[in-house]
Formats: sequence, structure tokens, C-alpha cells
Amino acid sequence: MQIVPTTEWEIKSIISSLKSKNSSGYDEISTKILQLFGNHISKPLAFIFNKSITIRVFPEQLKYTVVIPLHKKGDISNIAIYRPISLLRVFLKKQCIVD
Repeated sequence: MQIVPTTEWEIKSIISSLKSKNSSGYDEISTKILQLFGNHISKPLAFIFNKSITIRVFPEQLKYTVVIPLHKKGDISNIAIYRPISLLRVFLKKQCIVD
């Protein structure tokens, strides 16, 4: 398996394809904010992603997520009917295609 480096243009394209929402993850960055500043941060993001690929290290801070319990229905005191929801960082929401 080989991971191909990304480009600034590819980052801009991915950012613009995200659904524009106010919700955010652990880092409190929403897709709306990311899209607002996408042209300014796409080059540094491409550098960080490519560096991560080159040195084969996934940034530690990107490994964290917030998990909240979501009540499905029924008795709210019954913990068995809650399901976990992970609030991922915006940067982790788009899947990469690996050749």
C-alpha cells in the first residue's frame, strides 16, 4: 500500500466539498470556519499532511475525539438505550483514497 502526497489544490477541493455546518469537534473548528479560511490554510495543511506521510507519524492531537451519549428512546435512566456519538475533528471527516 502506498499513500500519495496531497496538494494544496486537493485540500481546497476537500474543504469546499464539506457540508457547511456550525457543529465542531474537540478542536471547536466548524466546517463553516474551515471553509471561510480554506484558501489561507490549505497550503500549511498540505505541508502538515505530507510531512505526516513522509515521517510516518500521525499527529497525536488528531487522535483525540469527544464521545457523547445520545439517548435513543425510552427511560432516560436506562444507560443501555444510549448510543455513543463521536465528535470528530473536521480534518478527520473526509476519507482519503489510498492507491
